[in-house]
Amino acid sequence: MRLRITYHDHNEHFARHLPRAGRVAARLSATDGVDDWFLLKLDVGDRTPTSVFILIVSEASVPRRSPISVQDYDHVAWGMCHGEPWWRFRL
Repeated sequence: MRLRITYHDHNEHFARHLPRAGRVAARLSATDGVDDWFLLKLDVGDRTPTSVFILIVSEASVPRRSPISVQDYDHVAWGMCHGEPWWRFRL
């Protein structure tokens, strides 16, 4: 599934890096039992936008299995996630 992430709140300095599009690479669960974390592999579902936590995951620390510890990653901003066909946009 392809998605688009737009800036919503929390870190104005990070806002300049959005919007970004990509594809869902994995669905993960966290150590606290929440099972709706998605790893989005950036390249540059539901069509109803939803709020998301934006965590930075380096190539070296991509989770290979669930559960993950969300605290291991940098929470840089909140955003809004839009399903297709809304991902067609200009950066």
